[in-house]
Amino acid sequence: MPQRLLDVLCSFASGAPATDTGNVLCHPAVAPVFAADAEFRAIALGDGLWAAVRSGTDGGCRVLAVHNVAACKSRFTLPAGLRRPGLGLRFLCGETRTLHNSRGEPVCELEPHGFVWLASCDNDTSRIEATSPLC
Repeated sequence: MPQRLLDVLCSFASGAPATDTGNVLCHPAVAPVFAADAEFRAIALGDGLWAAVRSGTDGGCRVLAVHNVAACKSRFTLPAGLRRPGLGLRFLCGETRTLHNSRGEPVCELEPHGFVWLASCDNDTSRIEATSPLC
């Protein structure tokens, strides 16, 4: 696994800033998700994908990190907890290509050893396609 990807993985798990993620961890909209008392849990999205969700204690914001540890492209659909009706999905960090499946749901494609962090926050109405990355 490339060192850069390992650093970003550790940054998400620990909430400690790495070079690629420092701006995300300091952003006021998502900062509560990286507090010491925030919830962190790994989730299954598919072979070759390492995925986890961090949630603030009030549950109002969730950040999904997906890392492709495989040597080939991988695709995933968003877990149900991030597909909340009426809420935007904010692109935070990484690189992904966003497609849509036959039901109109976003499908993200990651390059080999690529990663993406996405946020779904109750008070955020931005869309994944229109938001500038924080890092």
